[in-house]
Amino acid sequence: EKNRERLNEERRKQLELVKKIERERRIETENYELRVEQLRQEILKWRGKAAELKVDIAKEAEEKQNARRKLIETDQNLIGERQLQLLMRQEWDMEKEDSREERVKD
Repeated sequence: EKNRERLNEERRKQLELVKKIERERRIETENYELRVEQLRQEILKWRGKAAELKVDIAKEAEEKQNARRKLIETDQNLIGERQLQLLMRQEWDMEKEDSREERVKD
């Protein structure tokens, strides 16, 4: 009878231990599943952020290209203005010289 009680007590302890281990394993599995879901959400967030950054980079590249075009256009306009000023200065100098020559003839 005592042996039977000890055996039953040992079985009860083993069953409690098995239940405890299963409960801990279930909790650990749930924690891992939660962490996996959190990581999935974080990955989605970072993918969205990466897409936004790609759009921003593309916009900045386009703005940079437009600025380069405007700079080239401005430089060309400046060169044209300088050439025009030079031509006008040459004409003015020639008219001034012609005017002097006419005065000297008179």
